[in-house]
Amino acid sequence: MEDGSEICLEQVCHHPPISYICQYGPNDCYRWYGYTSLKPKASLNSISLNVEGSKTVEFLDGSKIWYTPTQDLFQNTLFGTLVHQLVGRCDFKDEKNGITGHYILGQGGPTKKGPKDYLIGEISKDGKVISEIRGNYMGWIEFDGVRYFDVREM
Repeated sequence: MEDGSEICLEQVCHHPPISYICQYGPNDCYRWYGYTSLKPKASLNSISLNVEGSKTVEFLDGSKIWYTPTQDLFQNTLFGTLVHQLVGRCDFKDEKNGITGHYILGQGGPTKKGPKDYLIGEISKDGKVISEIRGNYMGWIEFDGVRYFDVREM
């Protein structure tokens, strides 16, 4: 790649499809690797894509961040306006520093009746919640009530 990174991809199984990825950062400053397995489930006018696997990022100091994928939902695949939505839970773990976290997509907000692109989550240190996350993956994100990103203000 332009920055000197190298990336390797390989599909190791056809049914179910399983792909592995490994990327080495410039000057080996990081290594990102993992696998993904896709299991689609088709309905009359939608497809649910069950995504399994995990990814890990390793840094020069020996720390590693491990995380899981979210799921994909495609609606109106044959008729109507096509909708692609990310849903489900993504977990993160940094064992060296005792940090875990997660976010959940597609919950519809605190009342579960709001936008489907709403997200909630938290970050914990040594088992104690230290930060709460909420937002909308199409527009904004807040940590402990402080907005750090808003697409309208970019």
